[in-house]
Amino acid sequence: MLNPLSTFFHQRSSTKTFTPRNLDDTIYERRQRETIRGFLFRVGKIIGFPEFKEMFPEDYEGSIFDEDLRTIQDNILHSIVTESRHNPGDEEVLLSLTKLVLNSESGLVCHANKVGDTPLHRAAELGQVTLVRAICEHLKGLDNGVQMLQEAIGATNKQGQTCLHVAIDKAVENDGNLSLLNTLIDLADTKTLCAAETSSNHTVLHYLVDYNRCQVDKKVCQVSSCQECETISYVTPDDFMETLRKLVQKDPSVLTVLDVEGQSPYQYHLATVDKNRKSTTDPSELIEQSSKPTLFKHQSPLKVVSQDLQELVEDYLLKLRTRFMPQNPLSQMTLEAHDMLEFNSRLAIVDLKLQSSTAGTVLSDSNGQGFVPAAMMSRDVRDQRRKENAHCLEAVLKWLNDKGVKQIIKLVVRDDKDGPCSDEVIEKCLKIHDIRCLDWQKEDICVQTLLEGQAKNLVEVSLYSSGKDSTFWGWSSNDGLCRLEKLKRVTLNINSDGIETVERINSNAEKFKRRVEGIPERQIHVDYHVDPPRGLEDPSSDKDQKIEDCHSWLKVIKEIRHGVNLARLEEAFNCNPDVKVALIDDGVCPEHELLFESIKEGWPADVSQHSKKPFYTSDNGHGTAMATYIQFVCPGVRLYVAKLDPESQETRAASAAEAVKWAVEHEVHVISMSWTVEITKKNEKQIEAFEAQIREAASRNIIMFCSGRDEAWNESSKSSYPAGCDTKKVYRVGSSDPYGNMSTWVNAGSVDYLLPGEALFPGDKLRGSSASTALASGLAALIIWCFEATGAGTDVVKRPDGMKKLLDSMVKGNKYLNILEFLNDNVSGDLNMAERVVAASKLRLKLP
Repeated sequence: MLNPLSTFFHQRSSTKTFTPRNLDDTIYERRQRETIRGFLFRVGKIIGFPEFKEMFPEDYEGSIFDEDLRTIQDNILHSIVTESRHNPGDEEVLLSLTKLVLNSESGLVCHANKVGDTPLHRAAELGQVTLVRAICEHLKGLDNGVQMLQEAIGATNKQGQTCLHVAIDKAVENDGNLSLLNTLIDLADTKTLCAAETSSNHTVLHYLVDYNRCQVDKKVCQVSSCQECETISYVTPDDFMETLRKLVQKDPSVLTVLDVEGQSPYQYHLATVDKNRKSTTDPSELIEQSSKPTLFKHQSPLKVVSQDLQELVEDYLLKLRTRFMPQNPLSQMTLEAHDMLEFNSRLAIVDLKLQSSTAGTVLSDSNGQGFVPAAMMSRDVRDQRRKENAHCLEAVLKWLNDKGVKQIIKLVVRDDKDGPCSDEVIEKCLKIHDIRCLDWQKEDICVQTLLEGQAKNLVEVSLYSSGKDSTFWGWSSNDGLCRLEKLKRVTLNINSDGIETVERINSNAEKFKRRVEGIPERQIHVDYHVDPPRGLEDPSSDKDQKIEDCHSWLKVIKEIRHGVNLARLEEAFNCNPDVKVALIDDGVCPEHELLFESIKEGWPADVSQHSKKPFYTSDNGHGTAMATYIQFVCPGVRLYVAKLDPESQETRAASAAEAVKWAVEHEVHVISMSWTVEITKKNEKQIEAFEAQIREAASRNIIMFCSGRDEAWNESSKSSYPAGCDTKKVYRVGSSDPYGNMSTWVNAGSVDYLLPGEALFPGDKLRGSSASTALASGLAALIIWCFEATGAGTDVVKRPDGMKKLLDSMVKGNKYLNILEFLNDNVSGDLNMAERVVAASKLRLKLP
């Protein structure tokens, strides 16, 4: 009686040829075709099958046994993979064969044929999930098996593709390949996940997020009870997103690997979206057309792009921070102000601005501080500014390196037009990181400087020219750009303010373009623009006004603030509480003198599709102002900054919902919302989602404040939010004048409390209910902080109903919060300021 292996061998021993069936001949045209007998003998040689000599005595001593397995095109594992695909009935036997082969020659899993494909490449191409899993599981049980398996998964063919690339490339064609891909991702090392295909430099993630692969199967067959359709494995959005998350979570740095076009996976995804939206037919039309000719015949599932899935991809690819773009010019405060940020080893963009050496400045002398206009600044002062710029720039880049950043895809340095960095400084800065795209906004920069800075990996460079033709010739000479061996693209920005005419400059630039694009054996694309250099504007900004009290309410708060800070300095408290306030606004610049120690975290981690600036920049300065008001009232606050999407009412509402969700996840105590969004027919769903998140926040006992509508500024009769939400859960705040009277533009019926919103600080341009909302949020945070710091227990004041009861006790007849009377409550004992706040609160809440 023959065992299953013997039966398998006997059944195939007389077959003349071993030929792949139903496969594209172009793929296998180089494959050496062998006899089944040869295939079986090669198996027998490795596994030492005892019955081989009896089964095939005439061939046992044949030359096949003397053949070096590593010189032939396909090894045995290649052949088993192919046989398994086309003879699924033999799967059990072939799996046993695979294990026997691996026991004897496990290294065969890494062996590539003449086109560079390993057995795993072949298995990925044919969608052999079961066989791949068997190989992986068996190798994990062998000595050095995991290491060998990772080597096999990371092996690349002649196109630079790993088996992961192949699995994704064939995912649309082969059912189950997402499952196969998940198996391979689980076992791959991080180096493999970042490996890039040769021609395009596309990683596995680039492959996966191509718009054409963001597809799901849609059933179009109209035959009832179709047996074939019932057996089909449909790819769903959840399947795709599971694979995407698995890949990114294993190595987040893969998000920032750049392809030959200078595109990160997210940028490549958006590029494929734009390309396909212009060229593809509407999926519904495709479905209709596909059903007409074969109405009563089986129809395979139609691959259609899922819009929901595409949006999920965009959202997920923005989860991790890949950029550093401080809002203000670099200064000694930059590092401390942004120290809360964490980065991956690769950053997609670093965008840095330098101080203008000719802008006015604030100087200190024996007579105090004063503003010195640029025209009155001495040359020594301007030189000192240049030195400070160089020092700050180098310090920031070293700081990024210390935080683990090793590669910067695109570095933008908005240099000082009138006092740019020296070549020596540029060289030092470029040596710190591996940089792929450089946009250093200094005119007539020398290529030798880039080379001395070890910027040999540059793929793209933006050059700035004063318009001199001699510079063009230098860049296009044999000692110029051609020495940057990986360079693919040059963007030339030309200042037309020189002595040459615009026509002459255009002519010289066109000649430069032809010379560079004509460099032998190179493909360098050149674009040029005859305009003032981008980003060389004076980046200086007015110095923030020092906060001075001109308001009775603020005078009381300043007294409390001073007393609390004094007690903190005297170490009167056993702890320094983390009272968390989520500020949802247009972003916050952390370099304000009150804020650089207060910001704890921000959302979104990176820029969004609509907002090109991260959370630590304020689009209009509104969020920064709100943050200073909150911090002014509660100096110990920890701010969690969430940035709204300003693009439209729909995106604003949608991002507001996500922001509240993020705040809830971070267990904040207070949410401050100094803005409104109008409900329209277009954003009804987004508003519903926002209200749902507000309800969730309320269920978690988070205290929420929002601005009441300022009717004089907005005559619309449409409902506005967050004020339109359940008012029992969100407290609406309106503006008062310095004397506690309701501001003329406030509707008394639309607010719960009045706080100062006019003439808050000298030179302050902001006024209205938004400022009042920030002050209310700060006051709630201050009360919670005092309870925490003194160990008084915060269960009551942390809850919305408890805080409301306390605030209601401070209200005068017109809803104005009278903080002065609150502080003057009759509390006894030698108490510090925080203890006084707690005692006054307990008195009003009737707590022991």
